[in-house]
Amino acid sequence: MTSWLRWYHFYFGLALFEVLVILSILGLHQKSLENRQHMVDAATKLEDNARELQRLQQCLLELNKPGNDLFHSLDPDQEMLQFNVASTKLTAALGDARESGTPIEQILPHVDEMRAAASQIFVAFQKIGALPVNAPDRQRLLAEAGQAMARMDDQTQRSLAVLARLVQANASRRVELHEEQERDLNARLVYERYFIAAIIVILVGMIFFGRRLQAADRMLEIERQRVQDERRERLVQIGELCSSVAHGIRNPLAAMKSSAELTLQLGQIDADSRERVTDIVSEGRRLGDRVTRLLNFARAKVDEFAAHDLRKLINESIDEVAAELRRREIEVARDLPSQPVTVNGDAHQLHQVVIELISNAMEQSGPGDLIRVGCAHANGDGMARITVDDSGPGVSKVTRSRIFDLFFTTKPSGTGIGLATVRRIARIHGGDVMLKDTPTGKGARFVVTLPQVGGSPQAASLDRGHDRDRIGVK
Repeated sequence: MTSWLRWYHFYFGLALFEVLVILSILGLHQKSLENRQHMVDAATKLEDNARELQRLQQCLLELNKPGNDLFHSLDPDQEMLQFNVASTKLTAALGDARESGTPIEQILPHVDEMRAAASQIFVAFQKIGALPVNAPDRQRLLAEAGQAMARMDDQTQRSLAVLARLVQANASRRVELHEEQERDLNARLVYERYFIAAIIVILVGMIFFGRRLQAADRMLEIERQRVQDERRERLVQIGELCSSVAHGIRNPLAAMKSSAELTLQLGQIDADSRERVTDIVSEGRRLGDRVTRLLNFARAKVDEFAAHDLRKLINESIDEVAAELRRREIEVARDLPSQPVTVNGDAHQLHQVVIELISNAMEQSGPGDLIRVGCAHANGDGMARITVDDSGPGVSKVTRSRIFDLFFTTKPSGTGIGLATVRRIARIHGGDVMLKDTPTGKGARFVVTLPQVGGSPQAASLDRGHDRDRIGVK
């Protein structure tokens, strides 16, 4: 084996061989279908011709019958009526045969002679009917009628002979079609044997190389498991490090917050300083909550669930980060329904979901941008929705599949905990979080679904208005 040739290169040869076999079989199959359709069409046409020839034979006999019957009935009017009916049927049969392609040109002169002879017979018998019984011209007219009937019989026999030859040719062609079909079937059997042999060769090759591929895949799986074990161990170490750092931050953070709160209670400070110290207390409380959430990331608090209105939770969450929004000069639009959207859950964790999503939107937004936060009733699936839209650059296709993974972040100062926390809380509450495109196509939309308490498919139709306001720079 040369340096550039590898074992898996044989699959290209096998694939090419299989494609050629498939194309050949498809071509043969298409050819067989065309031949079969051709034979079916030809057989159908022959069947139609056979029926038309049989019909013509019957019509010729019916056309000949009134003339013969007239010599016994001596009633030219009645027999002429029968002759006209038979002549009409023969004309229709000739037209149908011509349309179906039946070769009837050879019998048309004989039919014309039969009609002329029949006309002479009827004229003679009409004259005979007007003469006395012993009239001398009666025998002459009967002789003329007999001669005309003889000609008519002769033309009838000639016509039937032509039709008999056509029937024989039709039958011979049908036999040839059956033989042709049998030859085609035999050829298909031969081709199918070759096809089965080719498939067996392909299967043997696939089994052989499949075993080689299975061995390589087994080695790859062992390597993948080793990488996963290393990643799991690294995540455990990171978790332990984060827990250690969180514990180290909690105590000095609590002291800083207590000092700021004491300053607010006892200090004589102006209004601007008081606002700044208030921001310190608020941000310290929020940072303390983040540390607590990091420490409690793996714990669920289902026993603390209660009914809450998402509209109130969203308003409180926006008010909590209002100072940071003003500092960043970012506006927030609230899109809230007029009727309560009630879910069962932990208020603190639901606050955290909204704040994390707004914080994530703030990281993607700049001064003057708009963040849209809203909620909606269940639309038939029983799940209420929290939506947060930003006007940022959006999320690339490369990172979409990992954006909710713990410790995964694309921001230099990010921790990779926020969106993972949102997904964890949503799933604890029986819902989930999804990343979608915004209606404008700009930015990103995060949708959190939560089971609605007392929700119904008709609830959303009750909303006739929405509360919309904005928080911005004054």
